[in-house]
Amino acid sequence: MHGNHFLKILQNIDRNIFLIVNQKIHTPFFDFFFTQLTRLGDFYLLWLLISLLLMIFGKKKEKNTGLLSLLAIVINAFVTNFLLQPFFNRFRPYDVLKNVTLLVPKTIFLSFPSGHASGAFAFATIIYARYRRFWWLYMLAFLIAFSRIYVGVHYPADVFAGTLVGITVALFVLLSFRFLRMVRNRTI
Repeated sequence: MHGNHFLKILQNIDRNIFLIVNQKIHTPFFDFFFTQLTRLGDFYLLWLLISLLLMIFGKKKEKNTGLLSLLAIVINAFVTNFLLQPFFNRFRPYDVLKNVTLLVPKTIFLSFPSGHASGAFAFATIIYARYRRFWWLYMLAFLIAFSRIYVGVHYPADVFAGTLVGITVALFVLLSFRFLRMVRNRTI
């Protein structure tokens, strides 16, 4: 009984934060800015494109980084969209709440966790681990995640969970790469 009550409290907090962000802070500038920014994460295309460009045109370190980011994005997309979203089966805010300010088209995917947030943070984590000067990618990832609430397609918990999933998948890929490199170096 207590666990169920606690879950209801968390859901109410999640809904209330969503409503504040989605309905109280809109301006024409923010509407344009966050609508454009959120598109950077659509179908993971930007992250996939950069990964492929690194693999094609980069030197050895860049090629490896491109491969790592590509692996992280593909694994992340599978985990987020085909394992976690169907498991949690959380509907999007516009399917549940009235008067949602929806600034982008509806999607066929479920809400929890956010694929845009997970993809942006997976990519940022890989790139930052290899090139510290790209720390600002975390700021971009945060803004993309926030944009998902602003444009009306995710609750805050969705983007928070997506952030955790993306970072976790990226760390798994990085640690696997280091482990395989260590094993390879020992056998030679």
